[in-house]
Amino acid sequence: MRVTYLGRNTQPTKGAMLKKKFYGAYLLGALILAACPGEPDPETPQEPTENKEEKKDEPVAPVWDGGVVSAVYDGGAEVPSEPVETSDPDGGVSSFWPEPESLFPITGQNTINETLTGLSGQSCFFGEDQFLTLHDAGLTYWHWAGLSETQTDAPAGALIHCATLEDGAPILFTTETIWIFDGLFWDVSPLAAVLDDRVLHEVAHLWRADVGDAFFFAFETGLYYWADGMFYEVEVGDVPSDQARLRSGHIRVEGEDRGMGVWVSAGDWVYALTYDDDDFTAYILVDDFSPDAITTFGDHGLAMVHEGNLLIHDGDTRMHYALPDALTSVWGHNGKMDLFMGDDVPSWWLREDGLLLQLLNLPSDGQWMLDAVGHLVLSRNDGLFRQHLVPYARWLGLEQDAVLQDEAYVALTFGGWGLPTEVEVTLNEVPFALDSSDGVALVLAQPNPDNWQTDNDGNPLISPTQLFDGEQTLRARIVFEDESEVTRSLSFVVGEVRTPTWVDDVQVMYQTRCAQCHYEGSNTYVLHDLEHWQANFDTIYLALETAQMPLPTGDNDAPFTDLELEILTRWQAAGFPETMDDVVEPIPETSFEAEVKPLFEAHCANCHGAEGGARNLESASAWEDDIDNIISTLEDGVMPLGADPLPASDVDLLKAWRDGGFLP
Repeated sequence: MRVTYLGRNTQPTKGAMLKKKFYGAYLLGALILAACPGEPDPETPQEPTENKEEKKDEPVAPVWDGGVVSAVYDGGAEVPSEPVETSDPDGGVSSFWPEPESLFPITGQNTINETLTGLSGQSCFFGEDQFLTLHDAGLTYWHWAGLSETQTDAPAGALIHCATLEDGAPILFTTETIWIFDGLFWDVSPLAAVLDDRVLHEVAHLWRADVGDAFFFAFETGLYYWADGMFYEVEVGDVPSDQARLRSGHIRVEGEDRGMGVWVSAGDWVYALTYDDDDFTAYILVDDFSPDAITTFGDHGLAMVHEGNLLIHDGDTRMHYALPDALTSVWGHNGKMDLFMGDDVPSWWLREDGLLLQLLNLPSDGQWMLDAVGHLVLSRNDGLFRQHLVPYARWLGLEQDAVLQDEAYVALTFGGWGLPTEVEVTLNEVPFALDSSDGVALVLAQPNPDNWQTDNDGNPLISPTQLFDGEQTLRARIVFEDESEVTRSLSFVVGEVRTPTWVDDVQVMYQTRCAQCHYEGSNTYVLHDLEHWQANFDTIYLALETAQMPLPTGDNDAPFTDLELEILTRWQAAGFPETMDDVVEPIPETSFEAEVKPLFEAHCANCHGAEGGARNLESASAWEDDIDNIISTLEDGVMPLGADPLPASDVDLLKAWRDGGFLP
């Protein structure tokens, strides 16, 4: 274990620690940003008297270790001067905010029927539309923005953390166990064995390019690390690690990137741990106080609350905010520069642009958290309520780019500053009415054409209550009272988008729309077989596209629909296959450098690299010479040794590289 104290030129030897005060020598020259006028804090360093008068109206730039970062308290700039106040579900008032979005239930979808109790604080997120709740009725996994699956059994212990693994599998951690979702059910994960009947205090998940998923575990006594199937106890020397609080993120110290790691708060210490060259390095930030709250945020930021104030370390500079209200909590999210601060309720918002805004009257009857994309969420016994930072519109009930093979129900939710003055919804660019409270059912067209809904000319209608195979797009546009505008699209595919063939598609069209004139032996174009369609396709298509054909001779003489024309163009693009046996699926372009080499580095390099000791597979030629055997060992789970088998999608990449001719 290597230990480095930030801000020092040399590594201290054990017993020769030079302790520095966070607000004294350690913050020498730091300026305090006062959020609004008030009596000076007797413990806060003050500027020289002669400078106060000329600077009293200017925002102060916080300085820490010589770095300068612009941070301005604005008190409400860029927020409507007369915000519309809307009542949220519990009767409170949220100023400056669109109305909260209720994440469930969705009308028409399966939901929890039992009264939700014990929900507050027992929720966690995997993605914008994927989250989990533990309650008296069991465990419910919510996904696709409104769909849910409930299990009557639930993991023992209190919920601590949720994460998404490299292969996309959701995993959850409680104080007593670890569960994973296998695509159908939640059950105990093999990783739970590392707990060994100990009570889990906290966990941090991170992803490393060399080993994939990795975890830090904090127990009542001791700190542990799991990666690549191995479990280690982390020895930090004299630095405490018991009952630690953990926050993973990208570590940057003294202006240098240190890779993925974890910030640890234990005892009166705060330090970062990174793993490199088979050892851990500890970077000591604090050694004389325990922060009340800690979070990572942005690209490599760390925020702490101490003695009611906000302290920020971003790897290059350090800042100290003294606000009118004493803080006890801070909420941040990796990748997002926004920070929220307050007591148990967010009351201040430090935005990415540096503006510090006060938040008024957010509800207090529940637990506040951030979802997987950085939105504020209130978890209450009657549900989850997402607080968007700006006007929003979202489609619920169906996943983006989903393949719809059965009826589905979708709803549109939106909010902004004031009531909507205009709501426009289209399906495939055709306007249709959408019930703002109940949404709409998406129903597939009946298999029998006799049951299709048609217009006055007999053409099949494409509407939410009759969808044909192919790509579909719902689009919503909402304008609010302050003239702000939001749009949101939802694209999905109806049915299986298969390649059209002569037998299944084109011959059927011919028999119902063309055979009465273009039969075998007729004096017109003979179109009874595939060869004639293939030889004259361009001429046939032009006549159909311009409605010159079919001629008005009676039944089935309406112009070809867009759907029928699309089937013909897709059939041409596929090379005019007669049956599905003739369809040749395109091989995706796969190269060694772009696809195979990253797989090698992530899963194979430890053993099959230059210094691994096993057969060297660093070059493309080494893979080419034995590709079939490599694929076989991966499919059988023989490799990688001591690790989980590669997902089928990774093996498919290797097959595509082989079948595509081993592109370099």
